[in-house]
Amino acid sequence: SSDLFSNEPFQGYKSYVFCLCCREEVNLKEDRIVQHIQSMKHKNNKEKYAKSLQKGKSVSTFLDQLDAGEIVGASGAVLQTPHGFGTRTCEADRIWRAELVSYWMKCGHSLNSLNIFAPFLEKYARKVPDASHLRQLIPIIHAQELARVKEALSG
Repeated sequence: SSDLFSNEPFQGYKSYVFCLCCREEVNLKEDRIVQHIQSMKHKNNKEKYAKSLQKGKSVSTFLDQLDAGEIVGASGAVLQTPHGFGTRTCEADRIWRAELVSYWMKCGHSLNSLNIFAPFLEKYARKVPDASHLRQLIPIIHAQELARVKEALSG
């Protein structure tokens, strides 16, 4: 029956499956899983989840371009990958850090306040580097945002 749900974004555990779309536990009974998959909530969240994965892929592509020295900052200089953020760091962590800084700044919060919030994020998500390290990502996120706006304007 594991093949029956192989196209669903579930993580399997001993006593339940975790739906990555809805961010909730689902009972292992087949009828409960089917009921969950057929729910409007899951269908809507699955669409949002697919979009977030696509965004993660675009961030990943951008980071690959950064590693290759193909990203130019606002000053016209080629941006370098910050220390501790290079290819030795796993891709999921690189995407997590870039998106964390991007969203945190979009909310209008200073990166220093992220140090206060970090224990909560680390408890439920991933390790959060110190704000002094994350600050090095600002020029990269700025360049990424400029590229996104240029692409949107060009069609």
